Amino acid sequence: MIYLASPMSHPSQAILDLRLHIATAEAGLLMSGELHIYCPAALSLGLQVVEALPQWEHSKWMRYDEELFKICDALYVVEIVGWEESKGVGIEIEWAKARGMPVTMLRPTAASVTIATHNRLLENYNDQS
Repeated sequence: MIYLASPMSHPSQAILDLRLHIATAEAGLLMSGELHIYCPAALSLGLQVVEALPQWEHSKWMRYDEELFKICDALYVVEIVGWEESKGVGIEIEWAKARGMPVTMLRPTAASVTIATHNRLLENYNDQS
């Protein structure tokens, strides 16, 4: 199982949405290659978008994610702008180092960025309709 880390928190809703779309699209592309992926962004932000779960504090999500991290055997970090400053991504890299787990840095693929950009444009179009 691969743990797919990416920056999530940001005061700008537009950047938060774009991060969610890129991370989720990247997870989908990896899964289409038959890799088993856990993507915290898709779960946590996805649940918040559909208001299926009240907003949790960062520390609560990190405790939740750490339990799932324990069953993973690799960490992939999506290099979305802001990943280097991300508190969560830093913690996840430390978890991997402590377990001797390989860490792979992924630049967002053109496909995932295109999917995310398309979705944002579609949302903006629908908001205008």
